[in-house]
Formats: sequence, C-alpha cells, structure tokens
Amino acid sequence: MEVVAEVEVEVEKPKEKPKPVEKPKPVISETMKTIMQLIKNNDENGGKLMFDLYTNWDVSGDSQEITIADGTKRKSWPKHWDVIAKEMADLGMTEAEIHAIKEETVDNKAKPWLSEECITWPGIQNVVREAWCHVHGEWKPQEHFEHWFALCRVLSLNVKNEGLSKMFQESGAEIFVAMIWATYQAWPSPPGEDKEVIRYNRKTMEDAEKRTWPLPFEGELSVTSLMKSLDGNEGSDGDLILAYLKTVLFDQGAHHQIHPNCTPEQVCWPDLQQAFRSAISEDAWDSHLSEEYPPLAYNITLRLKIMREQIAELLTGPWRMYAKQDGGNPFSYGLVIRDVNLDSMTFEATAQDKGKYEVVDGKLDHDAESGRVNISYTEIWPNGDRDELTARVKSNGKFQCESKDGYEQKATREDLNLPAEEARKKKHKKYYL
Repeated sequence: MEVVAEVEVEVEKPKEKPKPVEKPKPVISETMKTIMQLIKNNDENGGKLMFDLYTNWDVSGDSQEITIADGTKRKSWPKHWDVIAKEMADLGMTEAEIHAIKEETVDNKAKPWLSEECITWPGIQNVVREAWCHVHGEWKPQEHFEHWFALCRVLSLNVKNEGLSKMFQESGAEIFVAMIWATYQAWPSPPGEDKEVIRYNRKTMEDAEKRTWPLPFEGELSVTSLMKSLDGNEGSDGDLILAYLKTVLFDQGAHHQIHPNCTPEQVCWPDLQQAFRSAISEDAWDSHLSEEYPPLAYNITLRLKIMREQIAELLTGPWRMYAKQDGGNPFSYGLVIRDVNLDSMTFEATAQDKGKYEVVDGKLDHDAESGRVNISYTEIWPNGDRDELTARVKSNGKFQCESKDGYEQKATREDLNLPAEEARKKKHKKYYL
C-alpha cells in the first residue's frame, strides 16, 4: 500500500488594505463662507441674482484684449470693479457679500489676472461656482441648467454676443416662427389705448410718428412677462432668449438697426421683429424672407391684429366711405354693417341713405395667426353699376379697400372715429362730401 506523505502548505495571509489617506479639508476663508451663505439664500430662486448680473453685462462696442488664468490672451468685455459693485448692490447684494467677492477676485493675490480695472465675467462666475461646490459638492453642469444655469461655463459673454442668432440656428425655423407668432398674438393692443412713438420708416429709414402699444422690457406687464408665459419658454431656454434679446435691443441696437428710442422702458413690436430679423439674416429683408418667416414681414402689425372675439363688435355699426379716382372728383357716402355671423363668416349691410345702393354677398375672412381680417362685398347702384369691394380691416375701426388703377377708397367707423358734427366740417369733411 502506497503511503502519500502530507505536505504542509503555507497559506499566505491576506494583506491588510491600506487605510485611505484622508484628504485634508480645504481651508475656507471667511469671505468664501460669506459667498456660501449667498448660495444658500438663493437656492430657492435658482440663482436669479447671478443670471441678472449676466444679462446686464454690457457687450456693446468692441471687445478688449485681456489676460486669462492660464496666462494667454483673448478678447472679452471686462468691467471696472466699481461698476460691478454698483450693479451687484442694485440687484440686492449686501455690502458684506460684495466685499467678499472683491476679496476673492480683485484682492486675491493668487489671481493676478484680475484687477480693479479689469474684472471679467468668468472671474465672478468661477468664485460663485466654487462657493456652490463648498455648499453642495461636485459641480455637474448638466444638472444645473434649470436652477443655477448662470454658473455653467458655457454661459459666456461670447455666447451672449451671438446668442440669438446661434439659438435660432440650433432650434430651427419652425420653433422660432411659432414662438414669434405666439408673442405677436399675446401682445396686448386694446382699442383706444395706443400711444404715439417715434420709430423708423422702413422704406426711408427716417424717423416717423407711429401709434402703437409699447411695453417695458421687464415688469408685471412687459416683454419679459409676456414671453415667459408662452408654452416652451419656461425655465432656462426662456431666460436665455430674453437675455439674448436684451443684448440685441439695447447693447447692440445700432448694429442691428434698432431705433435708439427702443429702451428698457419702451419696446415696440417692430423693435422685436427687427431683432429677430437681424438674428436670421445679415442681408436686407425682402419678400422671400417674409414668406419663409411670415411673422417678421413688415406688414404684420398690431394695428391689423384683430382677435376673433373682437370682429363682430368692430365691424357692426355706421361707416363713412371716402372714394377718389385720379382725375375725378372725390365723393363720400355712408354704409351700415350689421348681422355679423362668425359661423358662416358673413355679414349684412345697407346704405345709410335708404335706397341709395344695395349691398350683397358680404363675406369676411380671418387669419388666426396674423389676426388679419378682410371683408368683401358688392355694391349695386341704381344705374346698374356693380362695385365689388375687398378691404383689409384695422383694429382702430378703419378699413382700406384694395386699390385699382389709382382709385383710393377707404372707410372709418363714424361713431368711433368721427367727432361731433361741427368739427366734422373742418378736419373730417372729406367723409361728408
């Protein structure tokens, strides 16, 4: 019988895992702690203060050469610290918070590229983002597009400078056109509440008096509140569009052919149209571009915007018509429109002077996007003449007939636009020839 010798095998004991070396906790300065408290105070409103600081940063004029953290040169729009400090105070920062940011930027010896004369947006942005990390941990930009978007590195001044055009290219024409239509439709234009403004005559580019419905850029009823209320404009995307619009309208207005009377206190619909036109094309705006981007056509005006629920009230009533053909004598007469039916899109009408002429085939057309209302009808005169009329209606109770061979024909609501009889003989006598 064979005997197998037992062999002792020495089992190697598992090595003890080395204890992880604890990283020393970063030393946090008292000024950084103050900025951290600013982060905590602003978590609920999504860092609005920082985003406002970014949107207010002026990028008009030429960019300047600056030195950045790695010692290289680049172009940007630096500010003097005194300007920044005032803007921070205006936005609600306390003296302690402003002082803390100055200590961490301008007065920080580890950041020699920042100085009182040259403070940059990334200089402010980086310090506040560092404070955010001390409060919340690792910065993950994809998680902060809604609440702390202002601290994302992609939000640069260069992006702001070209942002509206870039956003249009990335979003695509369909989304932008829908948004512009929605803005136009939502823009308040109540009858009788228009105001006189000075804007360009787009044919001559000279100043011209216009009556329209201006809004402030920010406030309770403003361009900002209106656009933020639109579907798809919530959150950071809506904030970005408004930031880029603000840059085009106010910082770079002259470059984009925005009238200088367009200010944060007074923005008109044509100002907004021109800002979007400039973002879309560097060429002169023409009929082909208007076909591609219909809400930006020059003839899309608030004066011609009539909501469906306003049509019957606007059309129903007495009208005075003025007509003149080249070489002929002008004349005027009365028209009464009644029985406007929005289901059949028809209306009835008669002459003010009974039996003077008959009106048949009264039809109306309403475009839901533009708010345009066109009417058509036929006048039958006692001598057998039939005059087929087509006209575009304005929200101020006027309509302009389509002209033929130099024939001018227009009408106005007598009870809305023509004063008492004594004054008619002077200023409005053409409607009573």
